[in-house]
Amino acid sequence: KLKLRIPAVIFNGSAVYDFDNDEFLWQSEVTQKARDYIKLVMDRFPDVGIEVLHKHTVYVPALNDVERAHMALENVHGDVCRLDDIPHEGWLKVLFAYPEDKMPELARFIDEHCAEGTNRVLSAPFFYELLPEGVSKAYGYKQLLRVTGSEDRYTVAAGDYPNDAEMVRSADLGVAVSNAHDEVKSSADVIIGSNNEDPMTQIIDIIRKK
Repeated sequence: KLKLRIPAVIFNGSAVYDFDNDEFLWQSEVTQKARDYIKLVMDRFPDVGIEVLHKHTVYVPALNDVERAHMALENVHGDVCRLDDIPHEGWLKVLFAYPEDKMPELARFIDEHCAEGTNRVLSAPFFYELLPEGVSKAYGYKQLLRVTGSEDRYTVAAGDYPNDAEMVRSADLGVAVSNAHDEVKSSADVIIGSNNEDPMTQIIDIIRKK
């Protein structure tokens, strides 16, 4: 695995983090209403899994099988706790984990009851997220360029899921993998092999040829 030693966009656009110096360069916090939104969702969907991605750790106020699998796959050492025990400040995003076949109902409920002050995004078939209002991967990408003084640099963005599309469009070179959603493919300048075929090597080869 490559060790990232440069600033990067994290939490689907809510922050820019400098991994080399272990510090946030920019961040945007979700609305204070997010706690009430979570209570609404937990009351309506008691079997939902939830992560609150805080600037210092990951809090897990609700566990289900989808969330357990996610924590194991991503090696997330979450703090399983009560919602009321989570600090009020420092929330960068909220992730709801739910089975894919039940996700449309959950997403509709969140869109209807949790819209004020948030941006909502389906980041995987079984993950629905609350981000700060106006925040997206594309917005975080622009903040990354700003805080690193890189606005005039040649930029490349790659993606596969619809929440990547705006970022792919905004780069000098937008790349989609072959198994990306159609919206991402239509936003890209180049389509490469799938995300299971070492896409980073393919992207580097394209850049070298330019």
